[in-house]
Amino acid sequence: MGRARVAVLIVALVACGAVLAQGAPDWARLAPAQRAVLEPLERDWPRMDAAQRQAWLTLVERFEQMTPQEQERARERMREWTELSPEERARARNQYRALRSMPPDQREGLSEQWERYQRLPPDERQRGASEARPR
Repeated sequence: MGRARVAVLIVALVACGAVLAQGAPDWARLAPAQRAVLEPLERDWPRMDAAQRQAWLTLVERFEQMTPQEQERARERMREWTELSPEERARARNQYRALRSMPPDQREGLSEQWERYQRLPPDERQRGASEARPR
């Protein structure tokens, strides 16, 4: 590849990076309302790439339409996310991608199984988890 092409590619990549950075501002450049919603993520914000920041900003856009219970659940999930190790986060992302790639009827079946599991008494859930662990 000629030097001119390499130079054009470098300029294009830098420009793309600048566009992405503009779409995912630093913490200090977030609006006060955005910072209030994303407060559990403040410590992790500098380490997030532009795509991750943009995904969280998408949540902020929907936040006002959520019920108070949904808002609290979203905040709790953010707090839980910050406590995950990088490996656990990667596993969660992979599981999410796998779930999203399933046909809707299969996802519905999993949802029903999860709801049945959630209705079990805690001791039965614990017993089931112990039996499912590899030995």
